[in-house]
Amino acid sequence: MSPETAIAGQRIYHRVVGIVKLVVDFLLLNLSTLVVLLFQERILGVADFLREPMSDPAVGQFFGLATYLKVSLVYSFVTVAVFFNRGLYVRQRSMARLDELYLVMKSLIISAFLMMAISVLFPQLPYARAIIVSNFFLSLVLIDLWRITLRKVVGFLAERGVGLIRAVIYGAGKSGRILSNQIKLHSEFGYSIVGYIDDDPAKKGQVYEDIGVLGAFEKLPEIIVSHDVDEVLVAIPSAAHRHLLHVVFELRERRIPFMVIADLFELVTRRVSVMQIGSIPLLRLWRSPLEGWQGYIKRAIDIAGALAGIIIFLPFWLLIIILIKLDSRGPMFYRQERLGKGGRPFKIFKFRSMVVGADEMLPELAEFNEMDGPIFKIKKDPRITHVGRLLRKFSIDEFPQLINVLKGDMSLVGPRPPIPDEVEEYERWQMKRLTVPQGVTGLWQVSGRNLLTFEEMVRLDIYYIENWSLWLDLKLLLKTIPVVVLMRGAY
Repeated sequence: MSPETAIAGQRIYHRVVGIVKLVVDFLLLNLSTLVVLLFQERILGVADFLREPMSDPAVGQFFGLATYLKVSLVYSFVTVAVFFNRGLYVRQRSMARLDELYLVMKSLIISAFLMMAISVLFPQLPYARAIIVSNFFLSLVLIDLWRITLRKVVGFLAERGVGLIRAVIYGAGKSGRILSNQIKLHSEFGYSIVGYIDDDPAKKGQVYEDIGVLGAFEKLPEIIVSHDVDEVLVAIPSAAHRHLLHVVFELRERRIPFMVIADLFELVTRRVSVMQIGSIPLLRLWRSPLEGWQGYIKRAIDIAGALAGIIIFLPFWLLIIILIKLDSRGPMFYRQERLGKGGRPFKIFKFRSMVVGADEMLPELAEFNEMDGPIFKIKKDPRITHVGRLLRKFSIDEFPQLINVLKGDMSLVGPRPPIPDEVEEYERWQMKRLTVPQGVTGLWQVSGRNLLTFEEMVRLDIYYIENWSLWLDLKLLLKTIPVVVLMRGAY
């Protein structure tokens, strides 16, 4: 199969998915409007829904099916147009689930305001404010349920090889292998990596975690044909600016779909402004969005969330404490020194999940460490108690960290708080993760947890710091729930 045929097949598949989304959205929006209008009429006990419009001085004006259909069609056309404008008919896999649901909500709000304007311009349309509010919520529920269902269907088909994007990664170095690992962890994006491309002759024929190096960039046209490649993922460092520009130019010239991975420099320079002195362009790096008044808002949310969590789960805590005491001797809480914002030391609270004296046993187990970098983890750690293993599987041992959040040592969301010995091994750029409050959960926790390498964790932490927003915090808190329940990457 030629690359043109393969790419055309992918385009047809995604175009069909987009058309299905649009058609079902349109039908559900019509259904929502008709249900709300009919419900209002039935609740108010007014005229028969199927009869012609009439006016009764005693009870006011009522409308028939024909008028309701006009309102329904206007609302549906307006909303679908807003959806299209907001990018809700792009590829399903190119948008995270929570981002899509959030975008649906924002689009429906825009649509509601547009319908208010239309109802003022055309007063003959029976679309009062109460109907607009009711229709907004019903449309939100119906569209979100439909979109979630569609994602499940697309994911189901992707697992069986339908609609997969066959991609090669240009760059078999550290960035390329990190990207490959992330794609394996997130199959919902529908990528199938067929191999690496790398210009280093020593890497040709090498295999990295079952994925081989297929050849150099100059062989890309042949590789695309022989391996039915649909897309190229460029993962070479932007330090090689001239070569990167050459690669991008070549891919565009050959009309090959591609994406470029953001490297470390790009992660830490997203918030910049540009000025020019003469002919020299200069970049000003702005401070983190977590500084200033936004930091105070985050702190207020932390206090409210931690207090609510402690009150709600207090009876559950008492049960855990009893189980810990019955299982093994020792204190109910485990306290360990960690480093917070600015490298300030504090004592972190956890439910004890290991035997007493576990820290003293660490040197004997160092050779069995399964993590790279300064982090220590063993899947079958002999120090873990029976109850402790259950607590760790569901991350219940982390709950007492809400006390640290209340005290101001930590935040609900942020980088993982390190121990001092870890920080001693940090490179200079990795110290950036200590510039913000450390969190109970964070981007790395919902992106693979212990399945990630240390460098992947740090990159995710830096991305979080540079791109923080209240919405990002909320999204990470919501994503933490399925990660904990399904025990992803926990041991």
